[in-house]
Amino acid sequence: MKSRISIEIDFDNGNKPVIQIIQKSSEDVRDNLVHYFIELLGHQSTLCKITYDGEFSAPYEPFKRWKISPISPEQMPEELKAMQSFISLNEVSK
Repeated sequence: MKSRISIEIDFDNGNKPVIQIIQKSSEDVRDNLVHYFIELLGHQSTLCKITYDGEFSAPYEPFKRWKISPISPEQMPEELKAMQSFISLNEVSK
């Protein structure tokens, strides 16, 4: 596998964590999966959503899973509504 997905620290912007995807081509199925994900972004959107999927049990220790998925143009009105609701809730709680 030549592609990489990592969490880096952006020192120039207040040491904020940044999820970084470096895509490199090869015959490895994992590189092809990264390529497909990036291709979906290029053809559908430049936006992604990150959702918390819950806690899960594993044989050795529990884990939490987060999912990153592209937002298609068809999904944007629904996502916009969700973001507006979130903003409204945050404004009320201030």
